[in-house]
Amino acid sequence: MDYSSDDSMDDPDYEPEISIGPYDNLSTDSDSDSSSNIPLSRLRFSIPRRADSPNIPSSSGATSQYTEDEIVKNLIENVKWGMPRDNPPKSDEFTDVEGLKDIYQQMWAMGDPLDFYELLLTRDIVDVLVDQTNLYATQYLVSEEVDISAHSRTHSWRPVDAPEMYRFLALIGWMGLVKLPNIRDYWRKHRLYGLPLARKIMARNRFELILKFLHCSDNEQAPKDDRLAKIQNVLDMFIRNYQLVYTPGQKICIDESLIPWRGRLLFRQYIPNKRHKYGIKLFKLCTDKGFTWNIIIYCGKSKTDQKDVSEKVCMDLAQKLLDHGRILYTDNYYTSVPLAYRLIHRKTGLVGTLRLSRKHLPKELVTANLKKGEVIGMESIDGKIAVNKWRDRRNVATLSTAHSAKKLVKVKTKRRPEVWKPESIVDYNSGKSSIDVSDQMASYGSALRRCTKWYRKLLIELVWGTSLVNAHFLYNKYTRKPQISITTFREEVIDAMLTKYGNDTRDDSPRSGPRPKTHLMIDNVSNNKKRRGRCKGCYAIYGNKGLIVGGKRKLARQVSTICNVCRHFYCRTCFNEAHK
Repeated sequence: MDYSSDDSMDDPDYEPEISIGPYDNLSTDSDSDSSSNIPLSRLRFSIPRRADSPNIPSSSGATSQYTEDEIVKNLIENVKWGMPRDNPPKSDEFTDVEGLKDIYQQMWAMGDPLDFYELLLTRDIVDVLVDQTNLYATQYLVSEEVDISAHSRTHSWRPVDAPEMYRFLALIGWMGLVKLPNIRDYWRKHRLYGLPLARKIMARNRFELILKFLHCSDNEQAPKDDRLAKIQNVLDMFIRNYQLVYTPGQKICIDESLIPWRGRLLFRQYIPNKRHKYGIKLFKLCTDKGFTWNIIIYCGKSKTDQKDVSEKVCMDLAQKLLDHGRILYTDNYYTSVPLAYRLIHRKTGLVGTLRLSRKHLPKELVTANLKKGEVIGMESIDGKIAVNKWRDRRNVATLSTAHSAKKLVKVKTKRRPEVWKPESIVDYNSGKSSIDVSDQMASYGSALRRCTKWYRKLLIELVWGTSLVNAHFLYNKYTRKPQISITTFREEVIDAMLTKYGNDTRDDSPRSGPRPKTHLMIDNVSNNKKRRGRCKGCYAIYGNKGLIVGGKRKLARQVSTICNVCRHFYCRTCFNEAHK
């Protein structure tokens, strides 16, 4: 309807009644052969009230005296809704260059999985882990606040180096592929658990010591008000690598993921629709095929200075990708009219599901009662935002700055007959799946285990979750070799890492030279001083707390003699019994 030719609109007091009904001049995509068969009885579009054009500062650059916040605020305050147009809102042309940087494409066209993986897990990250782990171990051992037993294995700590750290990380990744009940089971010689790999790479005590002291930052230098100080520097290095290697295309997606965590943590979140309901929430920005490009860890409301956390998260995550004509896909937690206008000002589109309780939405659309298959659509008077409400099994509302509210698409699935859906919903289902793909790929062979340090669990997720999935995405997209599954890719990375960094530097035994074959009882001397310990044979009988014998508690004997082959403490009686 052309309001300029309607004489009744010249009356300033004229205001037509709101009515909802079939729209006779409905037009769809002319390229579709079935466009003339759309059931008009299922389409309901609202006839708008008359509204004068609001006096809004331009966002084209002519009114540079206005800040972005002022422009967006004025647009929101003056937003009016009316009848949808045939054509979608005008979108900005995509002007960025998508893909792996040229230098990497030429270098890794025939690269192995480990080559792609080490683009993201770089040597500088491993060096930080090595330095901070050694520093934390030193601080722990010299601390007066920690009571270390004389028999504690922490006294055998020696500094870790980069090759050993690579082998340690490779073992953690391998444990994600081969699931056993407990970490110690990987070193057991029982016929049910006899896996020789772990024993060949690293001694169990050494592995557990590195795991105990694994650290990412200096505790003494960490700001007390920074809740992410233990992980932030390593997280920033990973994000830098993600962004340095790959540039996303036109479609990007924002959603949250949850790292399982049941322990005590100030910013632990509860998300009921996740498989693991409690954990650390990550806001992630992904490309349309599951490459994670940016991450923000949610650490509580104290870290945000705005009321609308969801809007701030979107702008922060996509800050470096704005002004290039991209389209952002979000779910109903993020999607809102203010976010849409803020992104429009930065030449970025928005497509997402919508909560009908959001502010600034047309009341006619919010309150409309629809039957199954019916659609109602409205559009802002300035032609920048379109909203739809479609009834399927339940009401589904969408907001889009890239689609017309009138455009419907015929969708056919294996389980359901042909269904007419708003184009914005079909496009949303396609663009929003990237984070789900990323989380699904990371779950195959996940190396996460229960632990007592939240930052350690988050570090393992970055190393063997996000980074590995990103490397697998790059490998399958740019290699000239046959594509492989995520599990095969994980296997090849771990095997190549163990081969490349070897275990020739392992020195977990205090012995030197060939092991003697004759068992002899010798004194345990260190630094010209005898060292004592509990007899292994007596300890097997009396245990840690001892036994009551003749009304007195009897403990395992403490002796300074050991077996030169077994390297266990023995008294004379138990030595003879064990080696007869």
